Amino acid sequence: MSLLNSTHSFDTLKQQLMSISILNRGWMIRAGRAGKYFDEFKNNHYVAVGWNKLGPLNQLTDDEQRRQAYFANYGNDKPAKIGNALSMIKRFGHTIEKDDIIVTYSPKYRHYLIGRDKGVFKFIDRIDDGYRQTRQVNWIGTVERDQLTQGTRNQLSATLTLFALKADVVDEFIALL
Repeated sequence: MSLLNSTHSFDTLKQQLMSISILNRGWMIRAGRAGKYFDEFKNNHYVAVGWNKLGPLNQLTDDEQRRQAYFANYGNDKPAKIGNALSMIKRFGHTIEKDDIIVTYSPKYRHYLIGRDKGVFKFIDRIDDGYRQTRQVNWIGTVERDQLTQGTRNQLSATLTLFALKADVVDEFIALL
């Protein structure tokens, strides 16, 4: 299913995605527990993560600064949990780049939303306790979960909030758009 505006042809954007999938990374960013924020992500053209108490993640410029901020706001947790959190915080604030492929999933709709990162990080104001750390995304289209190979579905089953996608997974998504 295409989410394109009328000024771009689907084939042109698919060709652009095919060329950048070789050069850029792909990222899975979960839309909260049970896809709670999926419609928000889609409608607002962004993906988001929590860790709101840390302030803007892109302003935490080195590993020690991230570690100190995490301990000050979230306490001392199990080492594996801390390591995973610090890795995701760094990736969301600093590692993801413009034109990287972004994927999120809706268990409700049973499909993946695929787009390209616009290179814009924002720490947004909210009146609720939702995710405030956002990255702007140009959504390209959706892929039904059942269209994916079993191997790709297995790779996407990780429960982490954010993780890197292997090149073959990115290529499969692009081929199915």
